[in-house]
Amino acid sequence: SIDLMQSQVEAFGFTFTIRQNPQDQSSTGTKLWSSSEAVVRWLQKNKSIRQSIQGKRILELGAGCGLTGLALASLGASFVLLTDISDVQYLLNTNLSGNRHLFNEQTTSVQVLEYRWGDKLDEVMKYGPFDIIIGTDIVYKAELVKPLLDTISLVHERGPANAKIIIAVEERDGVVHRTFVEEFQKRFQVNKVKASHLHSDDSPFVHIFTASKIQ
Repeated sequence: SIDLMQSQVEAFGFTFTIRQNPQDQSSTGTKLWSSSEAVVRWLQKNKSIRQSIQGKRILELGAGCGLTGLALASLGASFVLLTDISDVQYLLNTNLSGNRHLFNEQTTSVQVLEYRWGDKLDEVMKYGPFDIIIGTDIVYKAELVKPLLDTISLVHERGPANAKIIIAVEERDGVVHRTFVEEFQKRFQVNKVKASHLHSDDSPFVHIFTASKIQ
């Protein structure tokens, strides 16, 4: 068996136990990144956003260790689909099993699915349409910006008119970050969450964007 590192994240009166494998170099999805923790702290700080999650169908892209999606499940989303590439499936399944007790399985369902951005969406859309598309720390390579945004656009088009997108990024490479923001703004009405709405412990390089259809 693999020796996994364990982190505890406190939020909404719950303790999430997130197992990660930083030694696994096959993917960036095997460790807990600061953007997912920043989103959880943002939700913790903003009651109206927490309440807006209830009853929603949510798609998480690049779910990694699964913290963000599991946090949304604990807030009463009706359905959460955690997607990532095959290398990360073992962690998503482990963390789903380890945190099931934090959400009500009568009203909330969580599924794990293998998906690579830019691939056909048939399997993903079997679980749709989605009210919210979310991704944390998924902008780190220039060549992934287009397949990521193409995927978001296609899922969003098939969702309700008021479907929301939440993307949290840690700015590591200025060029990649600017490319993403510019392309994102061409496709959607994008708002950057004010620093005052984020937690004071968060790095100034972590940004959360919310987006919707261009009116």
